[in-house]
Amino acid sequence: MQFEQIHSRINIDSAIFTFGVPKESPNSFCYRIFCAGESSHSVEQFDPSSLDELKVIVNKLSQLSPDKPRTRIKIKVNRFMSVRLSFKKYDEEKGFKVKAYILGFLYFSSAGFLGSYVKVQQLKNLITYLNKCIESKSDV
Repeated sequence: MQFEQIHSRINIDSAIFTFGVPKESPNSFCYRIFCAGESSHSVEQFDPSSLDELKVIVNKLSQLSPDKPRTRIKIKVNRFMSVRLSFKKYDEEKGFKVKAYILGFLYFSSAGFLGSYVKVQQLKNLITYLNKCIESKSDV
């Protein structure tokens, strides 16, 4: 499936969220997730999350704060594989430290070793766009 119109791309470590309007249903709004792992392993999935899963993801992201910088978010890609975002700590200047990796049945793949930092504004943008996906799924 492809996008008719892309609204935003947000990188969270080695995971890339692309938000937009799909060609097949121009009245909806959804996302595609791509995550690169080691040894050229990668996973890409268009609109992987159900309405309930999206609400859990947004809820966990919304609870992140400098006082509570730790959480794990699992985005199920298919029956055997998911992308996990593991938030570890908060730095005043850099933002939240996060590691994105692919997790599967008898399988684990991460790109890089230490993860990277994501700014608070990037997280707010991610939450905003995921909420748009929730609204779109709620309308159906």
